[in-house]
Amino acid sequence: MVAEAELGAAVTTYRTNNARRGTIAVILLPVGAVVTAGAVLLWIVTAEVAAHSTPSGADPELLPAALLGLGIGALLLEVVFLVAFHTHRNESFTVYENGLVNVRPGRVFAARWGDIASVAVHPGKDNAVSRWAGGDYYCLVTLTDGRKVAVNGLTEHARQLIQLIQAHAPASGGTDRPGPAPRR
Repeated sequence: MVAEAELGAAVTTYRTNNARRGTIAVILLPVGAVVTAGAVLLWIVTAEVAAHSTPSGADPELLPAALLGLGIGALLLEVVFLVAFHTHRNESFTVYENGLVNVRPGRVFAARWGDIASVAVHPGKDNAVSRWAGGDYYCLVTLTDGRKVAVNGLTEHARQLIQLIQAHAPASGGTDRPGPAPRR
């Protein structure tokens, strides 16, 4: 483990907009609950109507099943965002002359530039919802000792941060370069 004092002077800090994770969780809870409840009611009505009608070639329970899956998926995604909201409070990335530090509750990730084994950048969907939810950009930084830290679109100036990390990562470390930046 590297001490922050070994990394030299701090160059810049990038904060993560964790409040947006909480907002997304708050939005997904009622949406998931309403869609799930509506799907269950629709399933009951569809089953009742199908029991009293002549069978056709179409599956009458297909739409309720799809809606139920959508509702349950929204509820599960809400849990993911809620857990991330609680585990990433006050998250920040600080770039130092000789390394990087990621701080969040109960965890400090400090690494020298030479300890970075790979930087894998995964551009996500480029649309308003993805950008708002932080899914437009994802990067996984892996160290030679196997520790990992992720940067996503919720981190302010995420692309700039990743470019700084890539610029300092050893060339022999298998660093992946991102494709062209999405248009805004």
